[in-house]
Amino acid sequence: MRSNVLLILIWLLVGFSSHAQLNQILTEVKSLSIFSESGKGSVYLKVNKSSDYILTFDISLSSDFVYMVYDVFNKQYITDKIRQKDVKLKLNKDVLYAVIYVTSGNVNINFVLTDLDMSIISGSVLRAKIANIKNKIILFY
Repeated sequence: MRSNVLLILIWLLVGFSSHAQLNQILTEVKSLSIFSESGKGSVYLKVNKSSDYILTFDISLSSDFVYMVYDVFNKQYITDKIRQKDVKLKLNKDVLYAVIYVTSGNVNINFVLTDLDMSIISGSVLRAKIANIKNKIILFY
């Protein structure tokens, strides 16, 4: 009886913790905004296509910000300590990554993940021009 209660308690704790972590998953479709009370934490990345991505952080200018990107699947860091607000990353499909960050205080952090291929295609430089083609009526007998 005690073991059943213990198993149910563990199952509930795991369920609630995984639900909390799902709220902190950043994808290329959905940006993420969090408030860091303790000055440190982590955000998870998951992409649907293997490609180069740009990870952008929008934080207040007065705060110091350092982060590292960790590959959860291969259990290794894919970056060293980074202080830039924009970084280019090569991310693989359906692999979970963790961004572990440390800030100097309580700040709001906006995370944006952009597919580099799609950002180039959607740029204003590559606009399609309307062709000047005249319609001809062709009849086959």
